[in-house]
Amino acid sequence: MRDPVDERPEPHALDHAAIDAPDERYVGAGVIFGTAFGCQEANLQFDQFSLDPAVGLRGASPLAFKGTVDNAPAGWVSVAYSLRGVNATFVSGFGAGAEAVIAAASAIEAGRAEMIVCGGVERLLSLQIAALHRSGYAPTPYAAEGAVAIVLETAEAAQRRGHEPLARLVGAGRLRRRDPAALADLLHRLGVDPGAIGAARVATGPWGDREATEEILRTTGVT
Repeated sequence: MRDPVDERPEPHALDHAAIDAPDERYVGAGVIFGTAFGCQEANLQFDQFSLDPAVGLRGASPLAFKGTVDNAPAGWVSVAYSLRGVNATFVSGFGAGAEAVIAAASAIEAGRAEMIVCGGVERLLSLQIAALHRSGYAPTPYAAEGAVAIVLETAEAAQRRGHEPLARLVGAGRLRRRDPAALADLLHRLGVDPGAIGAARVATGPWGDREATEEILRTTGVT
């Protein structure tokens, strides 16, 4: 979060990566996003046509329908910056943004792209927030909307244009639910000392509460 008095714009992922797109050198780049809930606001607005007996579906505008497509943001980004590579959107609940990063890393490793813009996009409705609280799965400290994107690429691609990456992705993978041994095995294979991890981000949701996940971290040795 930025300080409220800081009016500087948020950094742009492509700018940070020293990539000026559109550029024919990056047409093979991809876009992969994740969202917990998808475009529920647009769906709710579009569904009003079927609920109104005076208008009905015949009054539904095709222009309204385009906003109900969950992969629209990824499509808009790919068109705006001429990124014609792999394009996907995960609507997979809490942690969907991390799922997008994992998928991007897998696509790069498989040789489907050298560079992918990936991250999470979220738009919340009061109805969704109420549903989260009613079900007992409201994220802590609170649910919020926003968007974050990173440029994930091979080290070779960055070196070719003389760019120094801001960070290095050591590894990405999916773990079995509530299995401390799986996390310990992943860190061991990556050569990462659990005690050297400075911070861990926990996505809470219907598939495991925060306390249980924090206990797994402690059992693994993440202090």
